[in-house]
Amino acid sequence: MFILLAILAPVLAAAALSVNLFLLVRSRERIATMQRSIIRWLLSRVETVELWKAPTAGPHPGKTPLGTWAYSLWTTRAGIWAVLASLGFLALWIGGWVSPRYPLGFLSHFLGAWALAAALAAMALFLTVSVAGGLRSLRIENIAGRMGLRRIWTARPGCARGRFQGALQEAIGGCPRIEVLDFTGHELIAKGPGEEGGVLATIIARHSAAEVRLLLFNPCARDIDPDRKQTTVVESQLSAMEMSREAFDQKIQATLNRLELLNRGRPKPIEVRLYAEKPTFRAILAGETAYIGALDPRDGSGQISLYEVLRHSDGPSLFPAVKAHFARVWADSMALEVEATALVGAPAGPLGEDPGPDAAA
Repeated sequence: MFILLAILAPVLAAAALSVNLFLLVRSRERIATMQRSIIRWLLSRVETVELWKAPTAGPHPGKTPLGTWAYSLWTTRAGIWAVLASLGFLALWIGGWVSPRYPLGFLSHFLGAWALAAALAAMALFLTVSVAGGLRSLRIENIAGRMGLRRIWTARPGCARGRFQGALQEAIGGCPRIEVLDFTGHELIAKGPGEEGGVLATIIARHSAAEVRLLLFNPCARDIDPDRKQTTVVESQLSAMEMSREAFDQKIQATLNRLELLNRGRPKPIEVRLYAEKPTFRAILAGETAYIGALDPRDGSGQISLYEVLRHSDGPSLFPAVKAHFARVWADSMALEVEATALVGAPAGPLGEDPGPDAAA
């Protein structure tokens, strides 16, 4: 009988495992759909999610130092741990009371109760924070999914074969058009570890059949900044980007030089236009995905923050707004022939002076 059980047990276990795997594979989509429905139902009334709390320096406003210390006992993790550890220590110490007439037992019980209470308080706090963090992650995923927000990137465009390059390659895929809105385009197109240029230049070179539209800031713009009436848009933007005029001209020149190389052998040249309004953000639109990022002086350090947004979502997505903004700026911009790169960086040319009506676009 024992031998028969020893033979049948592995067979029955393998059969049960096969049946479970078969049922799991067959109902995987149904289970995933049910899980998403349950999560959405649980989080349907969530209006906001606090991603992080701004640190407060110094005493809490309106409270004395003693009040601030007492307030931190139940608002900070360290304070909560201290309260739990203290209450647990009192319960363990009094519950297993040892008379001081036995000094060794009294001391060992005192230290043991303190250590055990500290460990139990740390475990309780860790479990509570883990559960709260898991619920917050579910709320973030639910709200981000409604808006089409998929990922937040701290991209390194100058890094060869980085994860951002792979994601961008996957997003572009076989889409017929790539649209880019940027300030100088240097970080995405001209700046790179090798001769291929930036990450966007590498992908554009691989997709030679795709139509590419590129919007760059017009270095000849003379419009007045609506926020700073005494300066032009160029002056205020260079001040905000902490960039000199020479560095700006060099970056524009490097971008146009790279575009001229990319146009060689392309069936349809890259369309470049210059916009004169105050730059607001950079964007890459490809197929059903948009990458949106702020223009920041720290872009030159090699890291760019971008939000990946999908067109299709359960709620209002940012994709149509970015698409409409690009279309409006494109319609109001000025066409530029990439081959005419000599106008950029000329000692007495359009970058430093008004090009006049006879200057080439």
